[in-house]
Amino acid sequence: MKIHTTPNQKNVRIFAENLEASALAQIENIAMLPSIVGDLALMADAHTGKGVPIGTVFATEDLVVPDVISGDIGCGMVLMKTTRRAEELNARSVRHLLQKVNNRVCKNIHHHGSSELTAMLPSVVDRAEPVVAKSAERAARQLGTLGGGNHFIELQRDEEGMLWVMVHSGSRGLGQAVNGYYHDAALALCERLGASYPQGFPYLLVDTDEGRGYLAEQAYCLRYAEANRELLRRACEESLREEIGDFEVSLVVQTHHNFLSKERWDDRDVFVHRKGAVAAPAGAFVTIPGSMETSSFLCRGTGSALSLGSVSHGAGRAKSRGQMTPKVYLKDDNGEVFRDKGGYARVDRPATDEARRVAAKEMILEMEAKGITLVTHDTTGVIDERAHGYKDVTHVINAQRELLEVVTELWPLGVVKAPN
Repeated sequence: MKIHTTPNQKNVRIFAENLEASALAQIENIAMLPSIVGDLALMADAHTGKGVPIGTVFATEDLVVPDVISGDIGCGMVLMKTTRRAEELNARSVRHLLQKVNNRVCKNIHHHGSSELTAMLPSVVDRAEPVVAKSAERAARQLGTLGGGNHFIELQRDEEGMLWVMVHSGSRGLGQAVNGYYHDAALALCERLGASYPQGFPYLLVDTDEGRGYLAEQAYCLRYAEANRELLRRACEESLREEIGDFEVSLVVQTHHNFLSKERWDDRDVFVHRKGAVAAPAGAFVTIPGSMETSSFLCRGTGSALSLGSVSHGAGRAKSRGQMTPKVYLKDDNGEVFRDKGGYARVDRPATDEARRVAAKEMILEMEAKGITLVTHDTTGVIDERAHGYKDVTHVINAQRELLEVVTELWPLGVVKAPN
């Protein structure tokens, strides 16, 4: 762990081995917020994000910042251990199983009036949760769907050969709606109060209608995200039973990694902001995924005050999605790249499409060589999730040994991805 002191004399505890200068600049901006209590922290997988580093943890006393948590409120993991062995599945049955899962969860649900979904939806309090109430129909349609980006479902084996299922998903479009509304509310509140704030991060005082509203709606999004992951887990369980017969589920672990929580630290009630970080109380199970081509870990937290009881949420990106997308540029006869009026290089779209197809074929061959099956509707849409786009997860685990204890390592057998 390293300590970085910001220009306004706030300490940032950095667990990441290598951190970009842009991520440091972002955390220095965040550290300008009023009401930050104690030190900030950057987790072992930290990297530059949209305005705030992924892997940021800090506490405030009387305000909350919606744009730190951003739109994917409640994004997180559910991990399931079964009593069946991985050797019971071959490559063909893994693909067949994951195609069933893919068909069940990589879509919108239109029959949202079904009794199962109605029972799974958390109850809405209209007065306290106006955005959620207005978004209820859309939220019901999306309940039980995976979503794109880095969300996934993975079939795994542990060190003893037992079969596991890991799911990564969040609050779908609901979190985006809540974030957008309270971003505007925070802007209006800060303007009304004449309050200054770090660029891009207006805040809400918790003792205001806007602050109380955000806390209520954020809490709803967390419950919704848990319900969504539970439906995804059940879809996996049902598909697995159809493929290999009956089994017991011996462990289920649910964790969030984009959320805000009221907690007590140093004898003070504070609001802990975790962006791309998992709460890891002493003895509690936490899941830390790698990439779709590398191992993941089930760990126990130590509850360390060094990180406000937090650990990394995954391996963390080593390259941005843009860097992972192959591009072919238009050039003149002298080999100079054509640029538009803004100075941006002009992309040869047909050539780029072909480059993406080549990269997708390489990805499939690499995964098959490792014994990993990929199921997706569009392989070119997931090339930004290739292993070399992420940090080495074993290095990330080792960089935070004071924050966690490894329980078991999990290796992928197959992955379901919805394309970006």
